[in-house]
Amino acid sequence: MTRESVNIRPAGFAAIMLAVTGGLQGAFVGDGVLPALVGATVGLAWGLGAALLAARFIGDRLLPGASNTLLFAGTVTTGLVFASGFLGAIERSAVGPGHMTAEDFNGPAADAMGVFFNVANGSTEWLIMPVAVLLAWRVGGRRRHLVVAAAAVFYLVRAWTYLYFGPHVVSIEDALIQSGNVMSADVEADIERWSSLNQIRTALDAIVYALLLLAAFVPFRPNPTASALPGSPPA
Repeated sequence: MTRESVNIRPAGFAAIMLAVTGGLQGAFVGDGVLPALVGATVGLAWGLGAALLAARFIGDRLLPGASNTLLFAGTVTTGLVFASGFLGAIERSAVGPGHMTAEDFNGPAADAMGVFFNVANGSTEWLIMPVAVLLAWRVGGRRRHLVVAAAAVFYLVRAWTYLYFGPHVVSIEDALIQSGNVMSADVEADIERWSSLNQIRTALDAIVYALLLLAAFVPFRPNPTASALPGSPPA
């Protein structure tokens, strides 16, 4: 097995994306500065660690299978995320904001499908997407461009979720539960605004899925210079 050099650009991209996402996730879940710092530190460490592990254990012989496997897993998980968001939008549209309960607003995430949604999002966020970027960078060409573009859109959506969608879901559900599902004008307006923005988020989820699907159909042509740092000797 050939040990690859760590390219600082994809490693830095993965580390920064995970640090930002981890910090926002920590702030949302823990509701404080300390959880945000812990999440950012964990994300940064895992991003750099994933780059080192990928370079150490995934050599040229394993690269084709590993890259294809990550792309397959990514298309499955992002497809589940898009499908869940699309189904939830349809359900909320059918009910209408003026007659919505907390369960209606939460959509598929309120039932067993929510487990698959959370697993798909979490695994893509912390494992599939960063490793897919690291491997696609070594492959180079159109696959690299498509996967990096998918990752950029995906982490943008995740940041938007932690900053806006997640907190508003909690506040709207609390308002509906406390009022016995009696809809006030303010809550109805908040639901309409959230639902409108969520349509954009669902469209972005579809873009991530489409980009990974396109990348999966790009023929594997490894780039012999993609994995080495400038000035590094050949492996």
